[in-house]
Amino acid sequence: MNIEIFKAKCDQLDQVRDIIETTFLESFAHLNTVENIDLYSAKAFTKEQILKEFKTQGSFFFFVYQDGDLAGYLKLNVEQAQTESVLENALEIERIYIFKAFQNQKIGQTLFDFSVQFAKERQSDWLWLGVWDQNDKAIEFYTRQGLCEFSQHGFKLGHEQQTDILMKLAI
Repeated sequence: MNIEIFKAKCDQLDQVRDIIETTFLESFAHLNTVENIDLYSAKAFTKEQILKEFKTQGSFFFFVYQDGDLAGYLKLNVEQAQTESVLENALEIERIYIFKAFQNQKIGQTLFDFSVQFAKERQSDWLWLGVWDQNDKAIEFYTRQGLCEFSQHGFKLGHEQQTDILMKLAI
């Protein structure tokens, strides 16, 4: 199995938008109401919103391929691009998403390890992320990686206020 990670380029914006929407829906549509998913999707997955995220200084999108097939993506944020200012000199993993067909094949581990290396190269003191408090599988994975809970924040999905657990790792 050959896993490769490439930084997404501006001419791949449509592909970035498609993978963001598809992986999010695969992961969470069945756990939420159709109305809330539709409301969230109408804002979060527009071409304009993705372009805004893509052009934000300090945000980085990466595609991950397994044996030449697109398997998922990663979004990292530094400095003012972070979704919250919670830790000094930190790198945020905003998203690690893998297509269902590629899950449980160590791709998420590869992306996490890549993120840690990215943080080390930037001489970050912390790596942090937010994970939905109902996503037990992800919380378990991040705990195994050495992250610990340090706070929470709200996440609005349609009409529903959800809670993300904030987890951190000293680099």
